[in-house]
Amino acid sequence: MKNTTKTKLAVIITIAMSFFLIFFHLMYCKRGLVSYVQLHKEIDKNSEYLEMLKMKRISLENKIELLQTSSLDLDFLEEQARKILDMSKNDEVIVIPSKTINGKVSKNLKNVQ
Repeated sequence: MKNTTKTKLAVIITIAMSFFLIFFHLMYCKRGLVSYVQLHKEIDKNSEYLEMLKMKRISLENKIELLQTSSLDLDFLEEQARKILDMSKNDEVIVIPSKTINGKVSKNLKNVQ
């Protein structure tokens, strides 16, 4: 009788350890549930970044199209030249924000002439 009790106990312990190992591998190994969740979070983050890059690419393509010689938009060209070269006409008034607070422009504006 003692021998069968020990055998049953050994079988139960072996089965319990087997289930524990299977559960551990299903959850925490390289292709487990935890890795699956982390990969999906990374995929979502990278998908958002990809969409942002696509929008930026479309914006740049539109700017390039406006600068093509076949469809040159003179107003756009002037705007880009002013922005890049920091130039203005003699009769223009330039408004420069005096300071920013937390990334927002202050309401105290100065006219520079």
